[in-house]
Amino acid sequence: MIFTDLRQYVATLEKLGQLKVIEGASCELEIGAITEMATSQANSPAVLFDSIPGHKKGFRVLTNFLAHKTRERMVYGVDENLTDSEAVKHWKNKLKTFSPTEPKQIESGPVKENVMVGDDVDLTKFPWPRWHQRDGGPYICATAVVTRDPDSGYINVGSYRYMLLGKNRIVAHIGSGHHGDVIRKKYWAKGQSCPAAISLGQEPALFETAGTNLSWGVSEYGFAGWMRGAPVEVIHGVTTDLPIPATAEVVLEGEMLPPDEGTQIEGPFGEMSGYYGGGARPARVTVIKSVV
Repeated sequence: MIFTDLRQYVATLEKLGQLKVIEGASCELEIGAITEMATSQANSPAVLFDSIPGHKKGFRVLTNFLAHKTRERMVYGVDENLTDSEAVKHWKNKLKTFSPTEPKQIESGPVKENVMVGDDVDLTKFPWPRWHQRDGGPYICATAVVTRDPDSGYINVGSYRYMLLGKNRIVAHIGSGHHGDVIRKKYWAKGQSCPAAISLGQEPALFETAGTNLSWGVSEYGFAGWMRGAPVEVIHGVTTDLPIPATAEVVLEGEMLPPDEGTQIEGPFGEMSGYYGGGARPARVTVIKSVV
């Protein structure tokens, strides 16, 4: 199916009986614990948290939205009636036909219905769960982070976790050698901050692609467009001029500061595989200039 945005995807899950709505769960460990419980169930539901204490109703958190055979195959376009081995073979054969469907630039989109810039930016308005007891702080994951290579203009979309530091400051875990890391280091080598646009709540094909290890120079937007059978609609950002998903729920635009402008401790973070990876270490700070 071609999902225009995350809301259409969530509505589809609700019709299929694949969605559980939880009201009143706290960001302090409860959302994380309920998510873990949902994941362990045989018919693991997607979970939508609303009426989160300390936040306005409608400031929601969606978890476990792909961890089920029906949901995964729906997004990947694989027949649910295939066995697991048949499904893998089908996808491998489909990959051989890959031809990028480049994104479609549009003039306006839902993502710009609400805009905060400069002093109006306050990331604490959004729910940032502390997922596990030993986590270094509250985190948002499941991101699609847009950066531009300063030499070639190549647009990369990667998925990284972010820990909240304050109203307009966050810190990321981006592994060495990831394309986002390669790009930011090019800016830093020139004594510049690296512009970044952090998309939250994008349609599922783009999120899946952001977490896929494509070759350098291969467009994640192009891959997601091919995967979903229609181009991803993008729009110019407010303070970065990066192409951001036009139907994302929220996009945080800012700059990853060079190391000599300060670092903050990031981590540890409980990984989905059940262990704490990487520990706590200094990481570069991202300053958010606008929220759309």
